[in-house]
Amino acid sequence: MAIQLPHAMWAAMAFRDMHDHGDEVSWLQPIIAGYFCHGYGGTAVRDLSMGMAPAAMGHVDVPKYWLMGYALTYHSPGDYIYNKIGTTGHPLRLVCRFVEAVDVAITLPGAFEKGVKNFPNAMASGPVAAMASVYGGSVWRYLYNKGRGQDPKMEWMKPGGPTRRGIVYTLFYMWGRKYWGVPESRMFLTLFHTGWEMLQELADMLGWSDELKAKIKDPFLDLFNTVGMVFKLIAGMLKLNMDRTKHKHSGEVKSLR
Repeated sequence: MAIQLPHAMWAAMAFRDMHDHGDEVSWLQPIIAGYFCHGYGGTAVRDLSMGMAPAAMGHVDVPKYWLMGYALTYHSPGDYIYNKIGTTGHPLRLVCRFVEAVDVAITLPGAFEKGVKNFPNAMASGPVAAMASVYGGSVWRYLYNKGRGQDPKMEWMKPGGPTRRGIVYTLFYMWGRKYWGVPESRMFLTLFHTGWEMLQELADMLGWSDELKAKIKDPFLDLFNTVGMVFKLIAGMLKLNMDRTKHKHSGEVKSLR
């Protein structure tokens, strides 16, 4: 309960914030779509990809706490819960954001280990399971927004902060579990991620500049830009192809002469 209920409340708030005031939202949308889009969509994709029942069907407590979190965030008297979770610096928001950060931090290593446990001889089982938990929510949000008549784009079409964070965390955990140990690697990720999330909250509370907050929000952007520049330099030196589409005149018949 210490993690599940605050996580469910934070996820319900995030789903509610997807809709502008006045949007038509049925009573069933937050219960079902909210669960997959922001609650447990990542682990659902992870489990389904391994042929296992997702938590909505196979977990003892998850459905119960999801419904409790949904009910509190959507239907509290005077809309108190939703308003306070959305208020920067409010104690309820701080608790929910901290717990959400812990949940995110422990989910990726847990997904990695679940992949390794179920497919011990498969080289990529751990990383694929970990990244499935990272991308899962974006898949459900894409389907949901598509169903609402919008024109959404998948995260991998324009990889942003979540992709960079997922890749860095997964690579670190691959190294850490082997050379440092599973408990130690999990603890480091948890401390780093929760500290990073709470630093973002502090930046909002203290009114730091937008430029500084952007740096804090996406700490791995400069790293990826540097790595990209190095790869482009190497590709240029070796004359490697970097085109991701077919050639401009690929439909024409080429002559051997």
